[in-house]
Amino acid sequence: MGTIEKTGSAVPSAQAAVKPDAIRRLLAPAALLLLSVVVALCLVEAGLRSAHYGEGNLIHLEKFVEYDPGLGWRHKRNFSAEFINDETHTTLRYNAQGWRGAESPYSKPPNVFRILVLGGSFIDGYSVQVQDRLTEVLESNLGPRFEVINLGVVGYGTDQDLLVLEQDGLRYQPDLVVLAFSYNDVWRNGSRYFANSARRVQKPLFVAGEDESVTLTNVPVPPPVPTTQERFKLYQLIRTVVKGTPLLHGVAIKAGVADAPGLVWGEEFPVYRRTENATFAKSWAVTQALLRKMKQESQQRGIGFVVFYIPARIELSPEEWSSAHLPAEYDPGKVVSRLSTICREEDIPLIDPSSRFQEAAKQGPLFYLHDTHWNPAGHRLAAGILAEYVQNTAGGKGGAAPASH
Repeated sequence: MGTIEKTGSAVPSAQAAVKPDAIRRLLAPAALLLLSVVVALCLVEAGLRSAHYGEGNLIHLEKFVEYDPGLGWRHKRNFSAEFINDETHTTLRYNAQGWRGAESPYSKPPNVFRILVLGGSFIDGYSVQVQDRLTEVLESNLGPRFEVINLGVVGYGTDQDLLVLEQDGLRYQPDLVVLAFSYNDVWRNGSRYFANSARRVQKPLFVAGEDESVTLTNVPVPPPVPTTQERFKLYQLIRTVVKGTPLLHGVAIKAGVADAPGLVWGEEFPVYRRTENATFAKSWAVTQALLRKMKQESQQRGIGFVVFYIPARIELSPEEWSSAHLPAEYDPGKVVSRLSTICREEDIPLIDPSSRFQEAAKQGPLFYLHDTHWNPAGHRLAAGILAEYVQNTAGGKGGAAPASH
């Protein structure tokens, strides 16, 4: 039989030998280009950080407060910074106790009627200088026998106001507790999140029981997780450019990487619906239980308690309400009407300054145009109305005053 010889080449061909080198020659420029892009992006990021890009655009909650496991957030202690937007430039200073304004000892001076004011951003008053705030103007209007302590924190609802009252407020030995209440408090009282927060900042949550009690949950509050926008300034810059360019924003929306613009008032605004949905019915039940508890905590110590309603600017202006093109089932008087019913049922005094604000607005603006909070004139008017209440009902002697509906 013949033999069959296998043929093959033990030596690589010239074509095979040069293939890896060709690949390397092709990849080298691509790798260099990629490295250059990465270095350039890092340099841009470093430049944006050194220039503190975007810090002026941070919302007040993220810039002036810090995480708190019991309250969700609270003001930074011994902290000072400038707050600047298109309409105002204010200096914010928070004392060693974390409150804006002069530091007050817990012990009350003799022969002094002490008023404690709780609330959210309207009471914190970040959009005006401290001397123009409701509480400072109120103290000036009432005279030397009165002392007004402001424990307002931006973003707080009635639930966090209750916790502040229990943890700090009652230690000041007040004669009167004033709770400022606005439409967005209702949503907050039923949510474990701060509304419209990109980080979904969490907060304590009270749950109403069938026996009209409330149980505190979601404590300790989980710390917030920084967003991509907070971690990377370059991402924030790109996002700002895209949102500011209609064509690019439209492309981003179609690609599913950006949200379409929604109702400017956010997720709290359906509280104005004439017919409450299940979410807001639950929030109102919690709100009533919280108000009841705040009144009880005050009355047990012989302290007066009153709710001061803060009407939203859009509630006071039929023109603005109409121009917002809200659903027909939304009613600008819904919130204050529902709150009035609760206060009557709980025998809690309620001050509704809406008509006074509508009349005064004929003489000049009381709110900022874009910020939607009171300007100094709005704070002065609110302080004057509250001063009248104190002088006419409490009289500097303490105790509960009759309701004003």
